[in-house]
Amino acid sequence: MSRTDHSGREESARHKALSLLEHKDRTERELRERLLRAGYGEEETEDAVAYAASYGYINDERYASNYIFGHMHGRSRGRILTELQQKGISREMAMAAWEETVGDEDTNEQQLLLDAILRKYPSGSELDHKKMRSLYGYLLRRGFSYEDIRSAISSLEIKILDINREKS
Repeated sequence: MSRTDHSGREESARHKALSLLEHKDRTERELRERLLRAGYGEEETEDAVAYAASYGYINDERYASNYIFGHMHGRSRGRILTELQQKGISREMAMAAWEETVGDEDTNEQQLLLDAILRKYPSGSELDHKKMRSLYGYLLRRGFSYEDIRSAISSLEIKILDINREKS
């Protein structure tokens, strides 16, 4: 392969990287994976990622902070940190971004959990088994622990509908 062909592929990879970043902020790992899937070689991919980073178009620390800020009101801390790690952000960077973004702001996970439940059902509700399972599943998928969910449901006096009482 001639040097001109090689630099043409690098240029193409750079354009593809910028095009991908135009639509959505991405982590370095996400950008790298997308370029490799698009058929660029390792060398062109690394060049394009370095090029985008040199202009500040990708910045994993900024991405982590923005992600946390955008998701902290509907998901647990644990779920957000796990999602960031799945996107290629190290646990240490994710934790640092959490501290920087949330800082002293009171993000009481118990309050987030209560709010999530109350968006679905008012305090004192009686749910059938299917709705209760559905509520638990919904909250577990958002990263809340089973024990915290049980405690919150109990404190809101949400109970399972007694089918025997209904028949009486």
